[in-house]
Amino acid sequence: MNSPYFNLSGKINRKSYVLFGAIVPIVFSTILFITLIAMYDMGLVLGDIAGEVAVYLIYALTGLVALAPAVKRLRDIGLNGWLAVSVFIPYLSIIAMVLLVFWPGRPEDSSTTTSTAKL
Repeated sequence: MNSPYFNLSGKINRKSYVLFGAIVPIVFSTILFITLIAMYDMGLVLGDIAGEVAVYLIYALTGLVALAPAVKRLRDIGLNGWLAVSVFIPYLSIIAMVLLVFWPGRPEDSSTTTSTAKL
């Protein structure tokens, strides 16, 4: 996957994070909920190994999809990207997502930005 959304380098602003970092995990969570309902209707309960594997697999995929945008957004805020592991912690992931959506990014420092203008 060579998509800029799954690349861990760079920064993204709040709008991009909302579009990709918040909406996509919500869609994945909805898929998880629908999958659980379908599994229950088919007679697979959470005690079955297939049900448990499906739940954990979809939960892990949701976290992985949310990881790259969270790392980029944390860099935009000025925090360490390693704090993005919070997307894997239940309940804390919701709080982290809300903070990443509403916390304003740092303005670019002119001494660290590179100009693309040709002389």
